[in-house]
Formats: sequence, structure tokens, C-alpha cells
Amino acid sequence: MKRLLKPREVSNLVGIEEKEILRVITRDDPEVTPYLIDLGEERLIDLAGLPIILKKLAYNMPTTEIIENLACQILHLELFSQEREELKRENERLKAEIKRLKAKLSRSEEKAPPKRFRLKFGGFWRFRR
Repeated sequence: MKRLLKPREVSNLVGIEEKEILRVITRDDPEVTPYLIDLGEERLIDLAGLPIILKKLAYNMPTTEIIENLACQILHLELFSQEREELKRENERLKAEIKRLKAKLSRSEEKAPPKRFRLKFGGFWRFRR
């Protein structure tokens, strides 16, 4: 199954203005067209064609913008990596807490007095002693 992206999604993913992406995909470039799907007024981009579209975008962009975009992407990846590590540590801590609480619960159930059952005698409920 192909993963299709709207030009707006590609813009958000790459960090380039949507109008630049639209300019590249409306040119009818033979390298790009196999990765475009026409849905009436909207064109979707196959994820596999993203590298080619980025290459075409890079031809028209100053090097400083390319470097800036890459630096932002690296920063985002690093932030996601740090957040992932924090979440892994929190997950391990919560697993240990759950294990501790389960052990505490099982110990308290072992120490609890036996439960009393109700028995019915002649229409009245009585506690068993």
C-alpha cells in the first residue's frame, strides 16, 4: 500500500513553503510524475517520490536555506530522541511501581483474615463464624 501525502503535509515534513512544493509538482517533470496521483483538483505525492522532489527543490534553493532546513530537522530528531529516552525511563519506573504495588496487594491478601460467607437459614441471612 502506498503512503500518499498532500503537498501541505510534505511542506510541514520538510520545512519548505507549500507554494514551492506545488511549483515542483505542477511542472510535469518526467522524474516526478510517476510519484504523483491526480485526484481532481488535488495532487497527492507518493512517499517514494519524496527524495526526487527534494532534489528538484534543492536546485532552486540557496544553500543556506537547505542547511537551515537540515539543521532544523536534526534538532527535531534530537528532541524526539531525548523525549523517547525520557519516556522509556518513565515507563520502566512505572513498571517497577506496578510490580511493587502488586506484591504489596498480594501480601495484604495473604495477611487478611478469612472472608466470612453468608448462609441462608429459614429465609434469613446469617454470617458464618
